Amino acid sequence: MAQILEQRRRQLHGIQRTLYRRVLVGHLPLLILREAQRRPINGYAIISTVMTRFGILLSPGTVYPILQYLAGQGLLKEVPAEAPDSRSRYFQATVPQGFLQELDNRIANVQIEEGGFHI
Repeated sequence: MAQILEQRRRQLHGIQRTLYRRVLVGHLPLLILREAQRRPINGYAIISTVMTRFGILLSPGTVYPILQYLAGQGLLKEVPAEAPDSRSRYFQATVPQGFLQELDNRIANVQIEEGGFHI
């Protein structure tokens, strides 16, 4: 994983890296819901997945509040861990059919123009 991070760091520098991270964190709830639809996840799994796919190391202070928010909104539900002695909290998505696709479409339809943007 360290090699992947180093490769990504070389690719992105300065302001590009900062903007890339901000965009990624802004879309983190959607990424979490997508991953939680595929399999039960915990905070560590999210941090590892983002590191592997995007080369960005997220802190627990970034990930866990989003997990709690999504669970509080009813979009994630807590599920039992596979290991009975596990202290990790695992979550699975409970989003309605088509919800994530609709979010994807809305994000894709944001048009940035001179003087502002349109949704």
